[in-house]
Amino acid sequence: MNNTFSLFPLPLPQIFILLRIYFILSAVILLSFQALAQKSDTLKIDSSKIKKHSPKAAALMSATVPGLGQVYNKKYWKVPIIYAGVAVFGYFINDNWKEYQHFRSAYITRVDTISNTYDQYDISNPAFSGGAAYSDANLFALQEQYRKWFELSVIGATIIYVLNIVDASVDGHLFTFDVSDDLSMRILPEIRPSRMANRGYAGLILTLKL
Repeated sequence: MNNTFSLFPLPLPQIFILLRIYFILSAVILLSFQALAQKSDTLKIDSSKIKKHSPKAAALMSATVPGLGQVYNKKYWKVPIIYAGVAVFGYFINDNWKEYQHFRSAYITRVDTISNTYDQYDISNPAFSGGAAYSDANLFALQEQYRKWFELSVIGATIIYVLNIVDASVDGHLFTFDVSDDLSMRILPEIRPSRMANRGYAGLILTLKL
């Protein structure tokens, strides 16, 4: 008695579908293992970063020396910007303070009761040789103007200093933030039934997170 059997009990189209499903699932499993291994390595690296990197330390460094926290966060390009702002406002603080003291001294000399004292802007001064001549009101207005500009310069420098600390703290928190490429793409298998035929279709779902 001859017992014969077919090596391919399924129709050929169904065999092709099963082969496609097999290869797709194999590829997905392989990619999953690779992703898990990469994620495991990333977690190990991130855990070491978390232990070593401190946002509080970055903020304290920038509070002590402006820009030092940015160096600690490896944001070296921000240091010249911080010191450029400090230099600009430092210049205006010094210049406005000198001008304020100058016109304040001239105004005090003008309004004092000593008759033989003169300021350089007083046209009644025997040594007046021309140039700018200011009245009492002008001297007082110039004194107040430079005082206001001096205060604004101090406020600007304070803002630069505070922003320097806040920036160091924020960058310190984001230092260990996971920005790896695998967060933006996911690949999942899919078997979708067909309404036109009594069979299904296998494929992959690619999800991009933009």
